Amino acid sequence: MKKDFNSYENDLTDLRRLEKRYSCLMKQAFEAGINDRNYSDQLNQMALKIKEEIKLLRSHLEMH
Repeated sequence: MKKDFNSYENDLTDLRRLEKRYSCLMKQAFEAGINDRNYSDQLNQMALKIKEEIKLLRSHLEMH
């Protein structure tokens, strides 16, 4: 049981970290879009990959 709890806590910590990173990337992409569309697109692609990781972690957490 303790191992499952630690795993859940680790997943929750990872989820929060990824959500912060996603938010930061989206903000940077928005700000970069004014001056450099290509850079903004790159940031958006990185954010989309992180969003997929967030979805996977959320579904994993729901199973606990």
